[in-house]
Amino acid sequence: MAATRLYFTASAEEQWRALAGPWLRRQAAAAWRNPKPTVILTPSRAESFYLRNRLVEEGVPFLGLRFWTPSDARQYLLSEILPGTKAATQAELRLVARACAENLAGAGTSDNATLTSVIREPGAFLLAYDLLLGAGWDPAREGAVYGRDLAREMRRALEEFQVATQAGLHQKLRREVSVRKETPIANLLVVGFNATHWPLWDLLKTVVVSAEDAVMALSEPRVFAEEIDQLWISSWEEITRCEAVSPVNPESFTSPIPPDESVAPFAALVASYEKGAIDDATGADLTFRVTPDLASHVRAVVLQALIDLQDDSCTRLGIVFPEANALALGVTEELRRLGIPLDDGTGSLTPGIFERRCWQSWIALQQEPGVPQLIAWLRACEAQGVSCGLDKSLSARKTADLLEGALGESLVDDLPFIARHLEENFAAGSREGAVADFLRQRITLPEEATFAEFLELTRQALALPGWEDYLARLQIDPPAWFGKSRGTLSRRTFLEWLKESTDSQTRTRGAEGNHFYGKVHLVIYAQMTGQTWSHLILTGLNEGVWPRVSEAAAFGSRHEFAALNQQARALNRLGAGQGGQGQGHETVDADRGHCLLPLERQDLALRDLCAGLEGTRVAGCLTAMTTEGGRSLLPSDFFNHAYHAATGRALDEETFRNLANVTEAWCRKHDSLFEIRAAAITPDIAATEIAYAARRDPTLPFGAYEFAFAQPPPRPIQLSCKRWEDAWNHPAIVWLTEVVGASPWPHGTLSWPRAVGTWVHRWLAAALRDCGERDSTAELPVLVWAAADREALAVRERARDAGIELYPWWDQVWAQARTTALGLAETLPALLPGRRFLCEYRLPQALRIALPGTDQPDFALKGRIDLLIVEPGVVPYDLDRGDFSGCACWVVDFKTGAAQSLTLKKIGEGKGLQPLLYALAVGAGGAVSTAISLHTRDVPLLPQVRLENVSDISPLFRSLDRLHRDGIFGMRADADDAYGYSPSYPLATRFVAKNILEAKWALVHGIAPTVEGELE
Repeated sequence: MAATRLYFTASAEEQWRALAGPWLRRQAAAAWRNPKPTVILTPSRAESFYLRNRLVEEGVPFLGLRFWTPSDARQYLLSEILPGTKAATQAELRLVARACAENLAGAGTSDNATLTSVIREPGAFLLAYDLLLGAGWDPAREGAVYGRDLAREMRRALEEFQVATQAGLHQKLRREVSVRKETPIANLLVVGFNATHWPLWDLLKTVVVSAEDAVMALSEPRVFAEEIDQLWISSWEEITRCEAVSPVNPESFTSPIPPDESVAPFAALVASYEKGAIDDATGADLTFRVTPDLASHVRAVVLQALIDLQDDSCTRLGIVFPEANALALGVTEELRRLGIPLDDGTGSLTPGIFERRCWQSWIALQQEPGVPQLIAWLRACEAQGVSCGLDKSLSARKTADLLEGALGESLVDDLPFIARHLEENFAAGSREGAVADFLRQRITLPEEATFAEFLELTRQALALPGWEDYLARLQIDPPAWFGKSRGTLSRRTFLEWLKESTDSQTRTRGAEGNHFYGKVHLVIYAQMTGQTWSHLILTGLNEGVWPRVSEAAAFGSRHEFAALNQQARALNRLGAGQGGQGQGHETVDADRGHCLLPLERQDLALRDLCAGLEGTRVAGCLTAMTTEGGRSLLPSDFFNHAYHAATGRALDEETFRNLANVTEAWCRKHDSLFEIRAAAITPDIAATEIAYAARRDPTLPFGAYEFAFAQPPPRPIQLSCKRWEDAWNHPAIVWLTEVVGASPWPHGTLSWPRAVGTWVHRWLAAALRDCGERDSTAELPVLVWAAADREALAVRERARDAGIELYPWWDQVWAQARTTALGLAETLPALLPGRRFLCEYRLPQALRIALPGTDQPDFALKGRIDLLIVEPGVVPYDLDRGDFSGCACWVVDFKTGAAQSLTLKKIGEGKGLQPLLYALAVGAGGAVSTAISLHTRDVPLLPQVRLENVSDISPLFRSLDRLHRDGIFGMRADADDAYGYSPSYPLATRFVAKNILEAKWALVHGIAPTVEGELE
């Protein structure tokens, strides 16, 4: 082994003054002349920037010095020692693990539950696999019993593809370096690594062996994780055959800077916490901030940072977060808004091309092909300007409407089935036929195929205008080694790889977050070690937030890993010396490492916290929250201890809440700092304020901001009879749909009531037509039954051709529809003999009338009457032309849901408006009398209301004429109906109080009168 020296230091400042600083100054003068790299290896870039910052402060140039993290070292050694070898990405390893699990599941040679869990989520298996491999164990022999077959198959697959996991790659590098004579690195300084980095054990050993001269800085063990730290130091002594000594030893470095004599104000607090005793820490400048929620927490942290920055002694402020979370993002954004230069070590995720909705919805469509997923993809493609393969004559929105209609008619969410349904029920040249062709032609990934076949089909499916950038990435990203495999994969496994491998999110700092040498540094707890601070703000100090204790992975319990760790222990054979661990201390065996256990990770995190706080020389602040996501939070153990030590009082629940109140009051004093400067008032912004006020003024009728024309439209609004009834009940949604053309997209949801209504009307119409052709109504129930059976038979045949099984509940819904249809049909045979009857009768085109009480015949009537019963008179008539002269007519509207019989009062309230308008159309055709009924299966069919009595309800027709002529629709209080239909409205129009809407409706339409003498 090359020359290696080990040194241990008690603090980050001592490490810099006595070891890192002198080494860097000496190497900086000559590194640029050496053809081999001079390397400083740190666990994270935050620590490397700290070292560079110290050099910049001293004015020392560092041209030629290379600051590496472990990933940089791995990449360099691969290029120098194993050229051509590439580490498999995490997405590729997950693909291999899933493929291995599927192979074993197909062979039936292993535990199926284990394999199923890995197919769904291989992360736990890969974590345990690499943890064992990194510690020198064979997962196929020493891993969890139920996962050994899979580990064996995984090892075979990795060898076949000539790739490796991270730990496997480190082992290959270590073995290759051990037989090489040349060393690719000139001088090496390893700083900041400790027992937390056992998973990198093989890589660190490889880097040290690869250097001509290596110096390694080790941290002196503390109370927390003392045993595991001693094992780490002893193991380094064993493999380097060198004792770890203090750098103040005269035989070691001689520093021109005297030892650190600065005051450590938090040393007493840290020592008391490590000992588990309460010592007096009242002399430390320690602040406690507690907030009730995330937003106030962000403000408290930012305010504390501003206060610290005002201190002349503030030279380096650290703000530490449990992880790169919403709190870190909020603090970063506020500091940027205030113009504070900062080094953002947390960053934020920036989405890339593969985070666009069209790609994500395509993946979802292939994972679970169905109408909702297809509609979501069509919508995303239209929104983002890429082709979805539709014919130019079809719009994405119209296609979505047709798909939802077909789904509602069949209650079968299968695309081949829907295509067959459209082909059989509509003509080939129709829009429905074009949609069926689109469904037939679109490329769907099969349930199983080889990787290469899946990839080729994916490229073919996306060979559409607008998808060129996506295809360009797919040409280079797939692993060539796996593309040669002839083994089959499931569609789910391939799509999971495709989704994971195309994750194009990048964590970025932003232009304002690149001030590496500034005062403010945002880091996570794992990055705070090895640095010194003048001021430190520790956030997220709540129980369960940080540090988190997680159980070992599912493929190995902590007891199993602890047993393996015990087997790997040996005695340190090196004699005692200054700074050495001495004979008798434990070390790991050759070619072995240590599997970190959950509690060990927690202790190591607390050890780093204590070291970071002890390295703070002026002031510190601890922050916590009282609630998060609706649950109460408790302060962490360290927060409790620090409060007790600093104030001499125990932190109980009441005191914790009082701290939150004090913090809130303190933040309120500085609210002006967080006021966002109002933008200039533009006409658009002013109109928004005017609209808001107008919607909530009960003294004003509906106006231009409330689903209404400001002035009457040039042409009156014309709707179908059904849509006029909808307009009365839900005027705003009809306005958006029919007038503005901005109706919400369908979602492709299965609706049992809709299917029942569609089937019942279809079966009754078919049966009534057969009765008319046979001139016999007695067989109507039998014909309805036959029509229902034909529907069920056709659906089952389509399902069989599509290779699917109907949902278990499909027969139940069909039986319910048949029962409803029979209930509606059973009272009709007695009423139809001797009369003419028309089913699904379409009103004549261009039929226009004058509503009762008006004199302009420009109200168009459109629609189809479910059943029109006609009793001819003595004068000639022509039903086909809509001539009902001399006839007594009866308009019957079938209702398959809950409905009550019509009365004049209900008609006056707008209920039954659709059949009423039908009756007006029939009356305009010359009928001498017209009855109106809603027919339900629960009540015998009788005439309920007569048209001649309804004509006197002038307020209803006046309101209808105002909708028609003035275009003033307004809004009902139907947006938040928890028990019925709630339309989707634009956000700005929601949350208007019900009493305000009712007052506005009364100003426009008046209140429907109570009509006496109702016809029963």
